[in-house]
Amino acid sequence: MPQVDDKILKDLPCKADLEAIALSLGQRNEVAKRVIEGLQSGRFFHPDGRSDTVDIRLDLDQLGLIAHLAPKAPKPLCIDIGFGMGSSSAICLAAREDAGLPLDHVVFDPFGLGGGRGEVVEEYLHQSYGDAFQRIWKLSELGLPALCEERGVESAGYVFIDGDHRFEAVMADFVFADLLCAPGGFIILDDASFPAIETVVNFIRANRHEMEVHMFPAENCCLLHKTRHRGGEWSDFEPFAVPHRSGWTRA
Repeated sequence: MPQVDDKILKDLPCKADLEAIALSLGQRNEVAKRVIEGLQSGRFFHPDGRSDTVDIRLDLDQLGLIAHLAPKAPKPLCIDIGFGMGSSSAICLAAREDAGLPLDHVVFDPFGLGGGRGEVVEEYLHQSYGDAFQRIWKLSELGLPALCEERGVESAGYVFIDGDHRFEAVMADFVFADLLCAPGGFIILDDASFPAIETVVNFIRANRHEMEVHMFPAENCCLLHKTRHRGGEWSDFEPFAVPHRSGWTRA
């Protein structure tokens, strides 16, 4: 098994440094530049003049986190669950391109945002990266196991989970993301302060000790670093906390 750096989460850049990483990438890479400008201005502009309103946004330090981790992924295959306005996919691709690394990016999102939102960004990514960027219009609960059969277990280095936010869907996404994720790889759970997703995180903390867990409360996301293969017995289980909050409340 390849050597896994178990200090990655201990040495994560601070919020200001993550923001600086994102801005620096935007200065070097045209795709990142357009996405970051779109997030800051509220409108993404395609080189041909078309534009799209950016009303679903990741924070700048979240983009910096993606830019920081994507080049460290142990396998070229990177996966997004949920496309939204495409910012997480764009920054992941841009960061790996900037580092001179192979590009292989798959997105699962069967719905889109409605009204054509996100289509301009998606077309731009297809034009910029060709076959290295693929959006599969299929539920992740169906697409991830199919990808696992096609590519094999531990074939991915990075997974960003931001799709269906119901507990059972997020748990299913984590289970298959874990099968796909190689040791040394990363899984990010967005909106991790919301009760359903926090419950999944609590399960992981209690039962998946090969996963290093780092919460970013202000940014509402959770980073998992898979340090080794899963061990223990098939019957192992530890109880875990379930938040007594409903819906999308955070506190």
